[in-house]
Amino acid sequence: MLNTEPTPKTDLAAESETARLDVALFAMEQHARKGDVYSCDAAWDAFTIEIDRHLSALRRHLTPLLGVPGEQARAAANTSLAEAEALGRRVGELGLLLQVHAAGPAEVLAIVATIRTRVRHQRATLVNLLFTNATGQLLTSASAA
Repeated sequence: MLNTEPTPKTDLAAESETARLDVALFAMEQHARKGDVYSCDAAWDAFTIEIDRHLSALRRHLTPLLGVPGEQARAAANTSLAEAEALGRRVGELGLLLQVHAAGPAEVLAIVATIRTRVRHQRATLVNLLFTNATGQLLTSASAA
């Protein structure tokens, strides 16, 4: 069985990644709340760096789980990888809208809220799948995470 149990070092890295992404999401949200989507451009670079790190970490942790015993865990890992790809596409769409100044504040806020919800779901699913891999028992359905 693949050993992916969290260690203090990986827990600290995950917390750091989480904090950086949360700060970047908050900055995007604050710029949009000001009503000036042009200022969202200033926060965009930091945001894309952090979302790329998040998506890369998900892929790195989920891909090995595709080979673990248990159909439910493999299906949850596949679903999570597909959701990560969809999130990456949504981020790309937002970037394009911001570049051509076609996104209004309400749209930026809606997209940031969607991204925040998906990221929370992905984190919960990853924790669940890592626990499953370590114990052989799925905590809950990945869709309920």
